[in-house]
Amino acid sequence: MGEMTDYGARLAEAMGLKPGEAPSSAAMKDFAAKIGVSYQAVKKLFNTDGQRSNSMQSHNHSRAARLLRVNPDWLATGEGTKDLTFPRPEELQVLEDFRLLEQYAPELLKLSLELLHLNADSQRKTNDTLAALSGDNGYHPATNIKPAPTTPVATEAKRPQAPPSALTHKQKGKA
Repeated sequence: MGEMTDYGARLAEAMGLKPGEAPSSAAMKDFAAKIGVSYQAVKKLFNTDGQRSNSMQSHNHSRAARLLRVNPDWLATGEGTKDLTFPRPEELQVLEDFRLLEQYAPELLKLSLELLHLNADSQRKTNDTLAALSGDNGYHPATNIKPAPTTPVATEAKRPQAPPSALTHKQKGKA
């Protein structure tokens, strides 16, 4: 088909309608729900009272083109071919997977962090248990960490003795 200047007419053609035909209210509601816009927004695209809207936000336009499996450039401008040669169904699935990932990424990140904290708590409890089982001497068989050697502490200090030549006269008499 040649260039069509009206977005609503191209949208109707992509929906499989005859030229000048508008979709039913039920079809417009269903289409609106599938692309994430209000029924009123879709209805404005097909208004016959002279207040027809020829624009749609780009992300909604992309959803509409994917849903109807038409070339987004053709739907937006009327240029190029109507037929969509890409993306293939498997590519659409990848796009949908990314959309779902984007939607659930914050929750997945939150759960991952909770698991990391649980793992850290579990590791601390394991270390505490190992310390208790090892007699609290600091040796942990699981980590193979041995305590640093310690030097015995003297309980009684010994007095140094003077060499025999340093004995005083009193001491010499006793010796």
